[in-house]
Amino acid sequence: MRARFLALESVSPNSGRCPWRIQYKADDIGVAAFFRPPSAIEGTLRREDLSLIALPILCDLAAEVRPLEVSLDGLGLRPVSLELFNDALADLLVEQDAYWNRPNVTPLPRISGQFAKRALRRDALSPNRVVLGFSGGKDSIVSLFALLKAGYEVIPVLLNEGDRTWQDLRKWIVKLERLGLRPMVAYLSSGRRKQLRERYGDRYFSSYQLGWLMSILALCAVGSGSKVICLGIESSADFSFTTVSGRTVNHQHQKTTRHLKLLERFYRHSLHSDLRIASPIAGATDAEVLKVLLTRVPRTFREFSSCGSATWRSKHCGECVKCAFVYALLFASDNGSQLAARLFRRDLFEDVEIYRPWLDQRFRMPPACVGARAEVWDVFETLLRKKDDRPVVKKWKDSRLREVYAVDGVRRTRARVKRSVLPLLLPVSKAAELLRNWISE
Repeated sequence: MRARFLALESVSPNSGRCPWRIQYKADDIGVAAFFRPPSAIEGTLRREDLSLIALPILCDLAAEVRPLEVSLDGLGLRPVSLELFNDALADLLVEQDAYWNRPNVTPLPRISGQFAKRALRRDALSPNRVVLGFSGGKDSIVSLFALLKAGYEVIPVLLNEGDRTWQDLRKWIVKLERLGLRPMVAYLSSGRRKQLRERYGDRYFSSYQLGWLMSILALCAVGSGSKVICLGIESSADFSFTTVSGRTVNHQHQKTTRHLKLLERFYRHSLHSDLRIASPIAGATDAEVLKVLLTRVPRTFREFSSCGSATWRSKHCGECVKCAFVYALLFASDNGSQLAARLFRRDLFEDVEIYRPWLDQRFRMPPACVGARAEVWDVFETLLRKKDDRPVVKKWKDSRLREVYAVDGVRRTRARVKRSVLPLLLPVSKAAELLRNWISE
């Protein structure tokens, strides 16, 4: 079932711990989001700045209820917001269509409402000051140390979304402060509601998380005088795994170079004309990022979490495809295998089922933030040479996918992706060059 109409109702001050309430309506069902900005920038926020956060949440709700019409009234944004909204929503919808094997692509909703002129901020921004979205994953950790070593002034921003991943992420605040940094912490409750799932179906497994994270980072950047908004996004974000009705499907669509450049254009037209979006690891593979983590990051900062089910008890659930991918890549080195033993509560190479996408050609890669299959196959081959006899390695030895692994085209594809992400390296070129040197050593 599709909603008939979705709209933003209001952005208003709120009592309690969250000073802002963002109210939406899907047909007759009300949905609210709550936002608390970092205390360091709270005094710099204008009321109209909250529309930058309201837009990506509206996009996320649209992907859930698949409305026939969406109103952009009340957002007070310029026409570039429609381009961003449609680009993100189209990818979220086609991902759902692919996952549920729908015969037709879900059409985009009609857009109603009027745009408005918007006064840009004129704050002076420093090109050497960087706001870094910090998640406690390997990518954000490596990005942090590359930026610091290259001489940038880094302001880590941590986002508490009220879920169990915060239990692990919040432990980083003390660690970051020990480095002499002053991390910012924002809170955003944008969770979808049971009432929506009951009315429109429980078919939406993704989110436009990066959209609202980027809006908060942009506000933190302007509030702290930072010209660069930085994320730890490596080259696999530009990979795609399948097509539906001629359209490319990429679970990491919101992290692609194309979409990030569209986000940059949106913030330059809606907030501050000097803002830039960057990633110092944009030209690196997951395996290369882990190599830097294990050789250049201090030992006390290496324990990362790349799993959406992290808790205070465990940094990884050990049951999902992302865990399987990361676990395998760690075994490319002895230091990595030792770290894997600390991060995971069981030996995943004993579990053939979790590695089916890499072992059986009948299985397509499920939606997940993982890199090229060849990166895992490289590790399988390394373990075979070491006479490893665990079930997953033994299964790989007899897998017909080893023939695919031998095809040079897999490696050529990875090289093309590296070349396509150069725009994200330019605003932090000193850190990107340093990272390349670390990888080549």
